[in-house]
Order: sequence, then C-alpha cells, then structure tokens
Amino acid sequence: MYAQIFRTFAAGLSLLLFVGATSAQERQWAFDFGDTEAFLIFGVPETDDVGVSFWCRKGSGTIQMFVPGTDPSLPAGKLRKFRIKVAGKTLTRRGLVAADELNGGTTIEARLEERDPLFGLLLDADRFTVVSGPATHTYPMTDADLPNLLDACRKR
Repeated sequence: MYAQIFRTFAAGLSLLLFVGATSAQERQWAFDFGDTEAFLIFGVPETDDVGVSFWCRKGSGTIQMFVPGTDPSLPAGKLRKFRIKVAGKTLTRRGLVAADELNGGTTIEARLEERDPLFGLLLDADRFTVVSGPATHTYPMTDADLPNLLDACRKR
C-alpha cells in the first residue's frame, strides 16, 4: 500500500515539475526601457528566444520591428517585402534581411513610423500574423504593452 501511495505521489510531483518547467519556457510579452531606448519583446525571458520585437530610440517617432525565422531563401543585405495580417487587413511592409546567426535562416528588420496604421490595428487586435515567403508566424497581442511603447517612441 505504501508503495502505491509513493508511486502516486512521485508521479504527481513529476507532473507538477514538468508543467512548471514547461510553462517557464513559454514566450511572453515584456516591455522594458532605459534612458534612450524602449523595447517590446515577445520571447522567453532570460533567453535569446525572441518571436518578434519592437524597439525605438525614445522620442524618435520611429519603431523598428524585428522578425526572426523568415524565409531562409531571402538574400541577406537586401530590402524585401513581407506581409502583416491583423484585424482582417493585410499590410505590406519592407525590411532589411539579415542572416540569423543564432538559428540559421534569416531575419527581417523594418523601420516603421510611430503613426503607421499597423500600430492602430495592433492596439485593438488579439493576434497578428507575419508572412515572408513560405514562413508564417502568428503572435498573440494579449498582455503586449504596446500603448507604453508607442508613448515612449512618440516624436517629442
């Protein structure tokens, strides 16, 4: 009988530890800022795992959008179009392709104006999708502190 209780307890404890370790590795939104820059990053805290990020020099009026895991066939160093689907609309933007040294493949970084219609759509959206060639990534907007990022980036 004690063996059965011990096995049940051990199995339950293992499950709790597994669930705790798994949830600790989930991507989440984090807003951070310093004296000169502000960042809104969707990734796993304390790691290099970033799904998408936005950052700016405070008061500049421009926001950089960084998207990893884009079409690996894109040539690094070139400007390329990509699509963003949000709130039933599809927007096309251009960004600079770079080699993704960390994961292989490519990344795209786009320079956007703080007044870009994308941000107005994102404020009311629950998710958005980035499409670059065959690569498609969907990101949640739940808990994204976009209003504070926009405020920090707004041209002064």
